[in-house]
Amino acid sequence: RLYHTWAICEWHLQNLDRAEVLFDHGLRLTNSGDDGSEARSVILFSIARFLFYAKNDGILAQHCIGLSLTENMMPGGNADIWLLWAKVAKTMSNDDLARQCLREVDKLNKTTGANSAFSTVNNHEMNRMLRRAPWELKILKPSCPEKKSWYKGLLPPEEEKYQLP
Repeated sequence: RLYHTWAICEWHLQNLDRAEVLFDHGLRLTNSGDDGSEARSVILFSIARFLFYAKNDGILAQHCIGLSLTENMMPGGNADIWLLWAKVAKTMSNDDLARQCLREVDKLNKTTGANSAFSTVNNHEMNRMLRRAPWELKILKPSCPEKKSWYKGLLPPEEEKYQLP
């Protein structure tokens, strides 16, 4: 997690060689098996974005996208991965693949969109909040602090900064 976060920071600072090494360290130190699947998926997706936007390497980016999809643990579904793959395919003049990827994005958006009205009710944090009186959180300290995902808030540099050929 630390190496991934550090790599994102170095990418923001335009230290691309350093970012690449840190992404590699982060991936190497991630647990194998189901235990590290979510982290590997996020790191591989970040590496794919890095390779595509910062290094203009669509072939390696595609490879990392495929590996990230095999982990299948991307937070919020795989729509972002498929969208990135569509952009990579479009850049590589593979319009058929780009269309297939966009169809996958549409499928994922339809399945998540159908349940979006109820998603906040089923949210663990929302359920914890609804079961308590408003003053309880101010007076009593929570018995177990909420576990926040380590990747939330980590944003790679904006895509607009990178002009693709």
